[in-house]
Amino acid sequence: MARILYVWELGGGLGHIARAAPVIERLRASGHEVWVALRDLSRATTLLHSLDVHLLQSPLWLPRLSGLPDSATYAELLFRVGFWDPVGLEGLTRAWRELFRMVDPALLLADHSPNAFLAARGLPFGRALIGNGFFSPPRVSPLPLFRTWENIAPSRVASADARALATANTVLQRLGVPPLARLCDLLDVDEDFLCTWPELDHYGGRTGQRYWGPTMERQRGIEPAWPAGDGPCVFVYVNGDFPARDTIIAALRQLRVRALLFIPGMSDAARQAQTTATMHFAAEPVRMAAAMANADALVCTAGDGTIAAALVAGVPVLAMPRHAEQYLNALNVHRAEVGLAAQPQVGAPQLAGLIGALLNEPRFRANAQALARRHADFVPEDVSAAIARRCEELLAAR
Repeated sequence: MARILYVWELGGGLGHIARAAPVIERLRASGHEVWVALRDLSRATTLLHSLDVHLLQSPLWLPRLSGLPDSATYAELLFRVGFWDPVGLEGLTRAWRELFRMVDPALLLADHSPNAFLAARGLPFGRALIGNGFFSPPRVSPLPLFRTWENIAPSRVASADARALATANTVLQRLGVPPLARLCDLLDVDEDFLCTWPELDHYGGRTGQRYWGPTMERQRGIEPAWPAGDGPCVFVYVNGDFPARDTIIAALRQLRVRALLFIPGMSDAARQAQTTATMHFAAEPVRMAAAMANADALVCTAGDGTIAAALVAGVPVLAMPRHAEQYLNALNVHRAEVGLAAQPQVGAPQLAGLIGALLNEPRFRANAQALARRHADFVPEDVSAAIARRCEELLAAR
């Protein structure tokens, strides 16, 4: 049996671990030794508590880069995690290579970990990328624009690509590793597990690449405890520090609905103070398959896994994005007319109106159900099993 290293370097929330957990579980069940290096170890036991894995902390870029515009391409995202500064990036790359030396994996399975991929250049193990598409851009040069709602000059796109490439190659030269010919070669992998559907792809439908489908953890968690009574059911999943948290609660109070909210980071006292006969709060992650079986609408911060869990059940979505990746998810929801999008700054009356529209205008549920029918043969658990099998094929081929 082989040793596999799963790494997660960038991004927040439970979605990254939720995507990997069922794959890791299947690899462990096949007898493989799995090491897990996470960005946020406080999230580890939430979904990995029953898995026999070796836990490590991912090397992280800590300095904050100021004075740059909001990232418009993957290259500009890289600036904020070291690709602006070759001296700093070299230190982080050497830390990753030391981790690789310690673990000695046969396969690297990485979720949003560009520095790990840079460090892996020239090393003998296999590598695979698993993610939702945002951090697996089409392999073109320069890497494409994702901030399509703004007028970004092509020269800025090309300049960012060139600078990130030059920084990466400076580090590789110092390590005695052959340079990248193009920045997109950073993501040169044996398998790209593109875990989304064309309708939800941040870069639009691609040709010549397999869509594995969204991976989501629908079966773990507690059973949903909906308020008793009549009225439509609205499920809410946002973080405790979400700016619109209290606005969402206020909006739900204006509607004749039964609401169940999972807000990690919200204190027990705050949950108890807000609980009413028609509004319940879950203290732990809720089993999404069961929640979506009864939900009439979902309100969330536009995470791709959460949106997919709703749409596969034909449930319309109100997406409230906090950053560019989630904004693209929200745009896809809006374009497909499977829900609506709202900025976190929206007021409670306006938000109540949007939730009411999801519940009362049949087209949103009809479109969500139509999308679910287009993917009627899709089973998230089968995707995780297929990814695990492909990982084993990659191991066998080496």
